[in-house]
Amino acid sequence: MKKPSEKTWNDFLPLLDECSEISISLLKKQKELFPICLYLDSNHKVNVPAIYTGDEHPDTNELIKEYKNLLKTFKVKAACIAYMVTVKNDSIGDALCIDFNHINGDVMRCLIPYSFHGIIKKMNVGERIFSEESIKIL
Repeated sequence: MKKPSEKTWNDFLPLLDECSEISISLLKKQKELFPICLYLDSNHKVNVPAIYTGDEHPDTNELIKEYKNLLKTFKVKAACIAYMVTVKNDSIGDALCIDFNHINGDVMRCLIPYSFHGIIKKMNVGERIFSEESIKIL
């Protein structure tokens, strides 16, 4: 993977930490995750905008589209969207996917494998896997 510049990485890191924490917490509690979005503003503050579609089980693609439109209304330095995926790879399987975009054009994807085990569905979280793929957010 082509590593983002140090400046870009410093913008992605607070988003990654916050987004990972929120997403894993929601997954542990609800055993599912509808897409969530975070963005870094020009003051280096992490923001978590919310979208409500009125649907109890909103379509993932529709929510991502709505977040992209919503981000256009803010002064965004970097943004990420997190959602659940299943990777057709024996070593990964179910994962939390966090796509990052920076206003300078850098992109990054972080996959965090997870699984639920046992009667009480204890969640096991794997190591972060990074790549330079990403959906277009900004």
